[in-house]
Amino acid sequence: MDCEVWVRMPAYWTPGESPITGERHQLRPRRLLKGVPGIPQGSRLFYDTFAEYLKSINWFPSTADDCLFLNSELQEISAVVLWVDDFIFLHQKESTWTQFIELLCKRFTVPTVGPLTSFLGMQISISEKRVRVSQASAVKTLLERASMQDCNPNGSPCLVNIVWTKKDCPEPPETAEKCKQYRSLVALANFVANWTRPDISYTVNKLCKFMSNPGAVHWQALKHLLRYLRGTLDFGLDFDFRNATLGLHGFTDASYADCPDTSRSTIGYVFFYGSAILSWSSKLHSFVTTSTNHSEYMAFAQGVKEAQWLVFLFET
Repeated sequence: MDCEVWVRMPAYWTPGESPITGERHQLRPRRLLKGVPGIPQGSRLFYDTFAEYLKSINWFPSTADDCLFLNSELQEISAVVLWVDDFIFLHQKESTWTQFIELLCKRFTVPTVGPLTSFLGMQISISEKRVRVSQASAVKTLLERASMQDCNPNGSPCLVNIVWTKKDCPEPPETAEKCKQYRSLVALANFVANWTRPDISYTVNKLCKFMSNPGAVHWQALKHLLRYLRGTLDFGLDFDFRNATLGLHGFTDASYADCPDTSRSTIGYVFFYGSAILSWSSKLHSFVTTSTNHSEYMAFAQGVKEAQWLVFLFET
């Protein structure tokens, strides 16, 4: 721990080394001496510890991304991608992998070592010069939560001509249980949209606006999205490196003042590496634009920022 943290003890936590029983105890707060999962500092503390050790074995963070570590001394393409306490190691020679794991095991306990098949809930399949990433299991979980695993699929993620507005929120507000269910479903859909499903980003972004009090129209739109996911379980990102014309290119677009509640515009961009989508975004802009041209320029500006970062990342 790099700061002083005190925790309130659980009601049924017994003093000393006694097991937890059904008796309540009033224990004084205790000072936390070591980071544990769930505390706000946990992720940063782990990163600081892990990064410091990687630097000691000549792996340094990229100037474009602090979670991408590179070793300039190796005469091959290699990298470490860190996400809290999960990491991917990219290498060409088997000896590089063996040496890295041996050094890592001197400092940390590495529970799983092997070919990359899954990462953060994503299923990853790697064949010769081709990588496919999908989240079929997460989509199945989403459908099961909504009791729609056997629903009839449809062909679009969004209803036609729908107007997203707070006027459709119920009065009096929806019950806490219904709101919690709606938030749970939309949150998991948002997780899928941000990792492997750019085709549902727009719809999920709009559904997120009504988490505090969803109405019948919003539930209808959510169920329409779930039926679309039911028919596209295996959709994902497909990177085919056999294509000789690989290159980075992207597009931006905006919908002027399409939010009737705030008059703000929806802006978005998408970037491709070859024929595979690499980066995408669809969100309501943070301020009101004054014209269609203004909205398009704002979308273009956001896209340029992302393009500049991607070029910077590719060149490191």
